[in-house]
Amino acid sequence: MANYKVSLDDRYDLSQDHVFLTGTQAIVRLTLMQKERDRRAGLNTAGYVTG
Repeated sequence: MANYKVSLDDRYDLSQDHVFLTGTQAIVRLTLMQKERDRRAGLNTAGYVTG
């Protein structure tokens, strides 16, 4: 098993592959990741989370 250097600041750094998150942080990170994917595809989108 590989050891990874992980810090709490990695939670919103989209370049990090391994992060420890709470459920709320995971939802925020998911929306940031989708926004980045859309930007790379040339799309100007917005995110909306409800619940």
